[in-house]
Amino acid sequence: MDDAGEVYMDIHPFATLSRVYFENILCLSALIPASHDMYGPKRTEVGVRVSLGDTDGPETTEIIIYGEASTFLYPPQPSSAAPSSEPSGSLPLTIRVARITPAPRPPRPDDPTPRKPPAHLYGGSAIRELGANKRIKPRSVSGKDKAKAKEWDEDDIVRRAREVMLHLPGSNVPVNARAKAKDKRMVSVADKAKQRSGGKGQPSLKDSVFKVPELPAKARRKQEDAGTDVFGIVEPPLTSTNGAGARGKGKAKDAALDGEDGESSTEAANKVVLKKSAVRHLANVGISRTHLEFKDIFGFVYRGAAFALRAQIKTSHLSTQTVEAIIEAHAKLYVLAPETQEPEMGTSGRRRGALHRTTSSFGIDTLE
Repeated sequence: MDDAGEVYMDIHPFATLSRVYFENILCLSALIPASHDMYGPKRTEVGVRVSLGDTDGPETTEIIIYGEASTFLYPPQPSSAAPSSEPSGSLPLTIRVARITPAPRPPRPDDPTPRKPPAHLYGGSAIRELGANKRIKPRSVSGKDKAKAKEWDEDDIVRRAREVMLHLPGSNVPVNARAKAKDKRMVSVADKAKQRSGGKGQPSLKDSVFKVPELPAKARRKQEDAGTDVFGIVEPPLTSTNGAGARGKGKAKDAALDGEDGESSTEAANKVVLKKSAVRHLANVGISRTHLEFKDIFGFVYRGAAFALRAQIKTSHLSTQTVEAIIEAHAKLYVLAPETQEPEMGTSGRRRGALHRTTSSFGIDTLE
């Protein structure tokens, strides 16, 4: 508790509840002398603890409000001057405020051992007698005197700490013995592994430490399709030349992409038909592969057609008429074919008989 600030608290005369509250707590408490001054003013045994702040964290300041009976501020008066409600000789209490300081941390086992500097150095000179330009000249001490001085200067705490460090569990075992025991354990483990492998130098696959996980079904199928050579797994070479092999490789790649995630061959074939039909219809209306919006429009048309035929795409092969009708209907939602007929021209140079329709890539029609 830090009361060095000499802080006092005053209660307003109109604050009746606060006055009654502190009177019931402080005036009924016993008075005890302060811990640092036995002959000074006496304080109440209890107080009121108050936290300054909204939080209850470590940075919150806490104060304590207590009463103090001081003869310096209120000298003793004769008993006739005291009120009838107070006994003779009683002193009024002064409300004081002190700050609660955190308690010192208790020592921990890993704290460094405190060491005391020697009171006298070699040569009989005290520490306060030495200056910055003075040097210590050690005196010659015999072996017996040196041992006695060392025993006298050592503190009990230092001696106990040295004994604990020297008598740690397992410290009495020599280093060579510990190394031999470790080598013996390693040899025994190797012998057990050799016995499990049937007497051979290398352990079996079941007893090996590192286990290779099994390949997934997709990778296993690819590994089975590929050939095996002396140098490992070899992929089958291309059978065609003159550019046909490149096209065959591209088709095989498309089929592999379509058939992944466990899709059946029927579903993969139907998806290829839908993609080809979507590309062909978009090319007919002027949306080729080089168009900037081809990727987005192709995705909308293909996914919409696949969703419309989701019931038949997994069970049976789709007919060409069904695919063409669905793809054409979805393509018209986003792109309209340009008109081929030109309206007649009038004398004023404007078209007559029909309105000119301009179609954007997303099917937004504007009339001119």
